[in-house]
Amino acid sequence: MSVSKVRERRLTFANQGHMLNHRQAISADGRWAVYDTRNDDTHIARTDTIELVHIDSGKMSCIYKTPTQAMYGPGVGAVTFHPHDMRVVFIHGLENCSKESPYSAARRFGAIVD
Repeated sequence: MSVSKVRERRLTFANQGHMLNHRQAISADGRWAVYDTRNDDTHIARTDTIELVHIDSGKMSCIYKTPTQAMYGPGVGAVTFHPHDMRVVFIHGLENCSKESPYSAARRFGAIVD
């Protein structure tokens, strides 16, 4: 049995979070990684961006940004690739978040981006 050598390298250098979901963070073709920009696992409500990074080139691309992000939501996160298609699925808080009605597990939906 041979052990192949794995070369580890950093893909991103941006001064933001790069939260990988524990399931299907890599595209089916193995060329892309998808993440949300949280710095803290508990802060989906404060997170407004979903990004991709090309594994070979390191090129980063914003694929979704909430249009009405504020302190209480809507928030996005927990992004994952579709198992066969070049689409991503993620949690998205309701657009009408406020101090009185903030982001919560009961105030969100699943979103898809091609």
